[in-house]
Amino acid sequence: MQRVIFVDVDGVLNNSSTLSRLRLRGAHGSVDLSQLIDPSNLQVLARIVEATGAVAVVSSSWRLR
Repeated sequence: MQRVIFVDVDGVLNNSSTLSRLRLRGAHGSVDLSQLIDPSNLQVLARIVEATGAVAVVSSSWRLR
């Protein structure tokens, strides 16, 4: 049986510090989606996936836009 980790982007892979960093850099309008992900949070997810052999299913309310 495949192990699955469900991860919400909003508030998990990104957070208030990620958004603050973008504001400080003056990012407006369209930004590269990779800039919206907190690198340290992504590293933690990668370690969990590697250690468990799970696949990550990422969800976000952005899919509704």
